[in-house]
Amino acid sequence: ELVLSEYGSIFRTEKINQRSFTEKIILSGLKKEARIVTAVSNTLIDDMQFDFKKENIRLLPCIVDTNIFYPNKLAGERSVVNFLHVSTLDESFKNPKGIIDACALLNIGRPGSFKMTIVSDESYEKWKNYAAKLNLLEFIEFDGPFNEQELSSYYNKSDAFVIFSIYESFSIVVAEAWSSGIPVIATNVGIAKQMPEFLGVNVHFGDAEALAIEMGKFIEKSTKYNPKEISSFAQSNFSEEKVLNIADEIYKNL
Repeated sequence: ELVLSEYGSIFRTEKINQRSFTEKIILSGLKKEARIVTAVSNTLIDDMQFDFKKENIRLLPCIVDTNIFYPNKLAGERSVVNFLHVSTLDESFKNPKGIIDACALLNIGRPGSFKMTIVSDESYEKWKNYAAKLNLLEFIEFDGPFNEQELSSYYNKSDAFVIFSIYESFSIVVAEAWSSGIPVIATNVGIAKQMPEFLGVNVHFGDAEALAIEMGKFIEKSTKYNPKEISSFAQSNFSEEKVLNIADEIYKNL
């Protein structure tokens, strides 16, 4: 019995016509042989409808270690609002330039009122140099790579998590932020697509001004979020116990 568990971006609408001959052959075989198909988010399920019937795709989210990512006292009141971004900084997906541009816009009206920490397990020298050209290194810090335990402290020192991607099939960093009780400012991607208001706010991809405006609302404290409510949502949807229970139900059908 074959179970196809999908995590990647090959099913994106933009990539369908770019598939190689080998990819087409492999996918054709999977369509015929897969007894069960799972996807990590409703976004990915929607993308997979070109190849599989939606009613045949089951939702099986990624797991977040809720023993590591949880709210703690590091997220108390601060005079400076701390924003966090964690990614590979891949230009084709993550749009790090847009995040830095939003910080530049935010700094014009509110200098010294915020700090953006950008953490990556890939090289960030290009973006550090770009931030330096905009005279933003006083407000933007680059760091990483870190293991999960080290990374959790960055979430807990932050007031909001920022993701400005063009596409995410899931976005584990969003789930980690929520598990840590941190609201998210995100494009309409992955598990952040059309998220409930108590989890954060969506912005249009590529609109750095809109991102700066939403970041500004955190500085103004015009929007209130409940860390316990946010964390409870993540634990109810992405904890190891929850996801393994879903998997168990799915595999019982084999």
